[in-house]
Amino acid sequence: MPSKPEEYNKVTRLRYRIASYAFLTSIIGNLAYIGVGIFSEDRDYRISYVGMHGVMSGLAFGGFTLGAFFLGWLIVLYDVKIPKTLGLYGIFGPSTTIILFGIIGGPLWEWLLLFSILAWIIPLSFVIMHNEELHI
Repeated sequence: MPSKPEEYNKVTRLRYRIASYAFLTSIIGNLAYIGVGIFSEDRDYRISYVGMHGVMSGLAFGGFTLGAFFLGWLIVLYDVKIPKTLGLYGIFGPSTTIILFGIIGGPLWEWLLLFSILAWIIPLSFVIMHNEELHI
């Protein structure tokens, strides 16, 4: 929240909404990633045609991809201390890979999707850890 009157025009409703969507989808991805470990392939519980491992992995991949997408938009649209190129990759990298995974499918594209998400999270973590102004 802005603390000075001159900061009021820098904070928009769209900025809060995009940040909220990024936070919510990332939390869904994190919780579902825990669910992937709990419902592993060897302890998979079937619900109709899909097992819980498949549901959790779909939520994890979808949550992380949407989190990267929304946070990428936030980085690109607003003046933040994170490089714009990382924001562009967050928008297009995991999103393109998840679309190709949906079209082509298979274990190779599942691994490529995982690596595209990691290629987003790891540099973002380094930028946040090494930027003094972003520390809490």
